[in-house]
Amino acid sequence: MTDVTCAVIRNDEGLVLAVRRGPGMGNAGKWEFPGGKTRAGEDNEDCILREIDEELGMDIVICGKLNDVEHDYGNKQIRLIPFICDTLASKPDLREHDQFRWMLPEELVTLDLTAADIPVAVQYAAGYRCADNREKEDVTAQLTAEAGDELARMMGRISSVEEITMVAR
Repeated sequence: MTDVTCAVIRNDEGLVLAVRRGPGMGNAGKWEFPGGKTRAGEDNEDCILREIDEELGMDIVICGKLNDVEHDYGNKQIRLIPFICDTLASKPDLREHDQFRWMLPEELVTLDLTAADIPVAVQYAAGYRCADNREKEDVTAQLTAEAGDELARMMGRISSVEEITMVAR
């Protein structure tokens, strides 16, 4: 079984990057989360950072990990090791892929994804919704305890960096 890493890359708007495999690649025309094979002696984290730089010329930060996915393509068996990553880059430099899209997490499953990437998209979209709700509840509870109900209600309504800057002034 071959270990293959992939990155669920989020931008500062919460959109996720999907890339389409180019004509010279196996599964050409299918969409995927970018990544690649782990080299001998290379750990998975180093692999995903290297692969994203090589394939897309993007800097990413690893923020989390999803469950591994094992898939049998018939001629090869892979263990897909998905990482959740953040980037400030807005446009990848496509070196192997021929298209990219920034998408809402729940829209990822509408793409014609490679078979191994489908469970990653489902897993991320399900966890994204749950994590988003838990984070909001945790932040609200913390603000209430630290600053009182009125400030917590005001902070809960802030939705942009511009609003935060205005409140800080």
